Amino acid sequence: MRPTKRQALVLVLLVSIDAVLKVAASLVLASSQPVHEECVLCIVLRVNPLGLGSDVQSVIASQGPQSLVAGLVFTVSLAAFLVVLAIAGRVTKLWVAAAAISALIPSLSLPVLFPTLTHLPLTTVAAAMRIAQSILWLGIWALLRSPFWKIGTLLFSGASVSNTLSLFYPPYGVVDYLWSSPLHRLIGFGVFNIADIFWLTAFPIFAIALVRVIVLALRSPKENLNDMGA
Repeated sequence: MRPTKRQALVLVLLVSIDAVLKVAASLVLASSQPVHEECVLCIVLRVNPLGLGSDVQSVIASQGPQSLVAGLVFTVSLAAFLVVLAIAGRVTKLWVAAAAISALIPSLSLPVLFPTLTHLPLTTVAAAMRIAQSILWLGIWALLRSPFWKIGTLLFSGASVSNTLSLFYPPYGVVDYLWSSPLHRLIGFGVFNIADIFWLTAFPIFAIALVRVIVLALRSPKENLNDMGA
């Protein structure tokens, strides 16, 4: 079995485990229980109907829905550009950077040209944003060849897909049920779930992948290394 197919099975397993735990937590735990400030790992229940992080919700509260709509357009545009690059066989650092820059154009212009986009229900835009992010991460994961980058992106994909699916089954929101005071003090983590641990675990893997790319580049300075394929 190819590595990508094996990882796909792992992805399905991770998403399934997360879904089961979320449903169990929503059925067993009482909502809105107070958070104990000093707790290494506690179980509490919070349901986020938008599925957006607290930082994103703060930005929306201060700047309005335009920022979320712009983020949605950027994500959809970048995913579309990557698909075109994959079909054309042009997935290189230079082309991917060009795609990311090009995706900024519609993300900045469309909300201005079509202001009705900013009047869509916030729940609709948030769900569309979640779906677009999942598609983007899955696409990046499928394109990558380097094992560390691929594993890290697999975890990002698992986190994104898991929290996206949470919006479409009871209680129709992202269910968070874990709280850790050390994590909150260290990185500002609020109440979280297993999918968030997937996301958090990806960062040290990405760090290892980046160090590996740098080491390979120093060893072969004349070789045009592709950090997504190294």
